[in-house]
Amino acid sequence: MQSAPRKLVLRAPPQRVVRAPAQQPFGARLDLDPQLQLLSVEYLAALDNSNLPGLVDLARLFPSTRSLDTSLESTRPARGQPLVVIDWPTLKYVRGSAGSFANWRNVMSTHLLELVDQLHLQGPRKARTVVDPKARVFLAAVDNVQPVALIARLDSKLPAPFWMELIRRWNRGSARLRYFAVELFDINSDRTCEVQLARWWANVSAAVKSSGTICLEVRCPLRRDMQRGGGGQAA
Repeated sequence: MQSAPRKLVLRAPPQRVVRAPAQQPFGARLDLDPQLQLLSVEYLAALDNSNLPGLVDLARLFPSTRSLDTSLESTRPARGQPLVVIDWPTLKYVRGSAGSFANWRNVMSTHLLELVDQLHLQGPRKARTVVDPKARVFLAAVDNVQPVALIARLDSKLPAPFWMELIRRWNRGSARLRYFAVELFDINSDRTCEVQLARWWANVSAAVKSSGTICLEVRCPLRRDMQRGGGGQAA
């Protein structure tokens, strides 16, 4: 590349693009020169799951990246094998689904983790343990990234054990979480939000009070009410 981009977006080509015949088989990963590095890139969006190499290669290729937006999911290590550790010390902000961060750990903790997928309540509400696989993936992502700040989209009806486990994991991290912004996506009615928020707070208050969190921001995507106006956020 002749340019020195600071922002680089790598996404899959549109489906309407007809792939010309090539020597490389369909679905093969890009074969990158081991000596190639783009030191200018500070923002990287790695969104092509089919063609991009793994995160280890991307960390080597873009060693100065500070902000990573990714949909790539690394392979879960075999039973008894340690997590993959990636040397990407410049990362400050990472964004993606929980599955993108559940199976690897960076050498340095990251300042901000934003998880874009919604974690819904699965199974009985009064479950005593965190048994839902998606909840385990979410917790693994937080545990691996060890962020100082976390943005997540969660179901307000998730049981208290989930919140206690979340608090326990970030309290034991080397970079204890201090700022937590949670979007309660199921609280979206202007008429019932007060009751729903009170019920949610009664469920999670013990976990929050036991944490070292400095700032808790609660977001609710309220629908606009024609009679009372609408809100977009509750704090």
